[in-house]
Amino acid sequence: MTTRALIILDGIGLRAVEDANALAAARTPTLDSLLANYPNSRIATSGLAVGLHAAADMAQYA
Repeated sequence: MTTRALIILDGIGLRAVEDANALAAARTPTLDSLLANYPNSRIATSGLAVGLHAAADMAQYA
């Protein structure tokens, strides 16, 4: 039997913008290795992807 792991990184936002992005600024060799060498996926969890209006994303900052 093959061992598998489902790793959910709750609260980690992956984005291209590096300004004010703690994950981009951090040294993450283990995470970098996992992403480079194993199957992985990213999911959209806000806005239109989950049925919200695009402007709804900004409500938390009001």
